Amino acid sequence: MTYDGFYEHYETKGFFFERSLLTTYCLALYTKPFVILSGISGTGKTKIAQLFTYPATQAMLKITTPALTTPVDLPGKWILMTVTEGVIGGDGRANLKYKDLNALLDDDEIAALKPKIDQLKKSGSDDNICTPFDITIEGVNGQTIVAKAYLQRATSPLLRLRFKSKRGEPFYDSTVYFGKNHKLNDVLKLEKIGDKRFKIISINAKEVIIKSEELIQQENELIDNTCFISVRSDWTDSSALFGYYNLIEQKYHLTPLMTFILRAKENPNIPFFLLLDEMNLAKVEHYFSDFLSCVESRYLSDGKLIQEKIKLQTGSGWLETDDDYFDLIPPEIDIPQNLFVTGTVNIDESTYMFSPKVLDRANVIELNEVDLLNYDSISVAKEPDDFVLERFPPLTTFVLPSKQDYINLPFEAKEFLKGIHRILSKYQLHFGYRVVNEISRYILNTEEYCQKSTKLLDKALDYQLVQKIFPKFNGAQSKLDLPIRELLQFLVKNTEPVEKFDFDIIQRLTPDGTRYPHAVAKLQRMYINLTINGFSNFIE
Repeated sequence: MTYDGFYEHYETKGFFFERSLLTTYCLALYTKPFVILSGISGTGKTKIAQLFTYPATQAMLKITTPALTTPVDLPGKWILMTVTEGVIGGDGRANLKYKDLNALLDDDEIAALKPKIDQLKKSGSDDNICTPFDITIEGVNGQTIVAKAYLQRATSPLLRLRFKSKRGEPFYDSTVYFGKNHKLNDVLKLEKIGDKRFKIISINAKEVIIKSEELIQQENELIDNTCFISVRSDWTDSSALFGYYNLIEQKYHLTPLMTFILRAKENPNIPFFLLLDEMNLAKVEHYFSDFLSCVESRYLSDGKLIQEKIKLQTGSGWLETDDDYFDLIPPEIDIPQNLFVTGTVNIDESTYMFSPKVLDRANVIELNEVDLLNYDSISVAKEPDDFVLERFPPLTTFVLPSKQDYINLPFEAKEFLKGIHRILSKYQLHFGYRVVNEISRYILNTEEYCQKSTKLLDKALDYQLVQKIFPKFNGAQSKLDLPIRELLQFLVKNTEPVEKFDFDIIQRLTPDGTRYPHAVAKLQRMYINLTINGFSNFIE
């Protein structure tokens, strides 16, 4: 059964994209978290990315949040805390719910904070709501854990614990305790035993985990997991995206993207979506190379994903920032697995062309078709369409493309890719192992998440030719003439000598009558441009 909710979300908003286009966008993003949407202005590139957020998030909430039993009521005054990377050995911060304040402070203390919250809300400020105050926790074996608690974010109050001192505070570091006695994602129940004193009374108890999942489900519905950034033509380095150290203030300046990345790291069970609009107004290599390098450095070691990190500053310690919520930042940071990036592209005299090394690291999806003949009568997406999702892929579960994916391909798919590679190798236009692995993973994802059909494999290969192999094609007739002709012959199964497969024959090809209509149509357009202009480029 088709996962109709995904497609209907676009249609209810008045956007009737072909369902197969939305399918390949979803699968491409899941296969590798960087997709480029190119095409003429006004075809809906930005809307595809913007509207994807809601159905993708809802699908993930259904997948990652188990069906809850009757809500559990835990007796007494308590706090539930999940052990995070920050608590074990990072910046020492743990986020709690605003309602947990009832266990920390008495009624008079809470009432005294109310005017401050109202004042900050009225001013639109997200400054800290109160001065940090001391709390003490009795851990395993009676060990004493020192922490400070404070309220943040008046617009949506959040209670935060800090288990490591900041610069200028009396030194304490309780992250050492958590590193020795607890594991990542342990769920602790802290029961109140006195004024601002608590005791860990259970670790991963079943009823506590159920209650924690219930609270997380409520919290996840409120998370803003989208970030829209308009690329500026004056960007010459990565500071506009990842921030910089301000020598005058002696603080690290956080950008909207950096706070977005930090928020994604705090919420690994929710997908986060970054849209870089007009991505080629500046040279991508100047401002985005750090991201691309880190994503490409990923590999598996004993089942764990390893990647290089983006270096934010030259020091070795944590720095204070100009942000009240993320008030400390490490010297380097990795790209969270639940972050997905889409860039939109228009080509004109004010933009830069992508280099092959950038195109090689993305799936490039074109939107150039404009059907004015049927525009006034379109009320549903074009049907029938046999390339649709049967279920939504789990966007927070990362599967690294690998050689094993190629090994697992059907024999027909392997032979097809070998044939394409054999043709392109003669002209030094062939692709490497990384592209093979990513195409293979896309095909396997198609088989796992799409509705079964006899044309499913052909559709997947067709889209991957256009999205992964053709984008690097650009150049003069002397460079592209023979490879394009030979590829077209291979795709339409023309067996006559390549010299006879000329412009007139290619011009008369009917792509919709072939097994790979998108690939044939793209190569046909490129060859016509090549013959008329003496030059052709994939991105039009």
